[in-house]
Amino acid sequence: MAEGAGRPESDGLTIRRISARAMHVLSEALGTLSARSDAAVTTTDEAAGWRSAVVAAGAQPQETSGAAQGSAPVVDSDAAWDELVRAGLATARGTVDPRWAQVLRGAAAADHTYRVVARQGELGTATSISLMPAAGLGVSVTERRRLQVTDAEVVVAAVEDAVEIALFRAKDLWGAVRRVLPQVEQVVADPAPTLPRDEVSVAEVDLAAGETRIPEMLHEALAGAQVEVSLGMLVLLEDDRSVSAQRHWALTDQGLLEVRVRPTDVEVVRVEPGAIGHELVWITTGALQVQSEGRRSA
Repeated sequence: MAEGAGRPESDGLTIRRISARAMHVLSEALGTLSARSDAAVTTTDEAAGWRSAVVAAGAQPQETSGAAQGSAPVVDSDAAWDELVRAGLATARGTVDPRWAQVLRGAAAADHTYRVVARQGELGTATSISLMPAAGLGVSVTERRRLQVTDAEVVVAAVEDAVEIALFRAKDLWGAVRRVLPQVEQVVADPAPTLPRDEVSVAEVDLAAGETRIPEMLHEALAGAQVEVSLGMLVLLEDDRSVSAQRHWALTDQGLLEVRVRPTDVEVVRVEPGAIGHELVWITTGALQVQSEGRRSA
């Protein structure tokens, strides 16, 4: 079996790359298919990042049909199992390596998860991350996409038939996120806060109730963005409560812009390099603190 299975390797990161079909078979074998959907399943709304967040904030609550899940891929089971064996994720056809099984089942049941969607030009990534602080581990699953991009919308045109599974130390969460982002200095710079006096408001727009169109001022402020990043976090607490956060950034000729979507308005603010990493650390630290306090009071 491959060295480091079930634990990060010496550099703190273990990576396995398999086809989407092999991922389907692996998830099915572990009973995690419904908890962690196939990596190849994508949604246009998710790829749209800040655009869909703005539309959701302005829209009145309404019933939706949800993202189309599509049909399960047609899988040559034996070939998929052989691929899993070669990747070190299985010991034989029909048998997931027990150490990987433990880690991946733990990831599927994790109460601390992230979704990172990013693009540079017409190439994008979508990554699901499960953090398991008690075990000191994290698992990420990444797919790569080809996109159709205009200032008004981003649409997933195709998804690569490959999935990357990465096992990392929980304390290296930013490193795990950084490696799936566009490798541009303003985006992947070491975490550093932008002081309030250094923030520059580029645009601020009120959202009218029921309005589902993106205000023209936002299109103008964010036009020509070649890099976009959306970060979502969900932490489940006791008593069916949760802590969630959603953040959006775009890199334009004006610099790194943070799109702050609130219930009644949207503000675009220029921030300094390091802001993305700092925000990830900030929301994670806060969520872990709330989670810890909840458990102590339970």
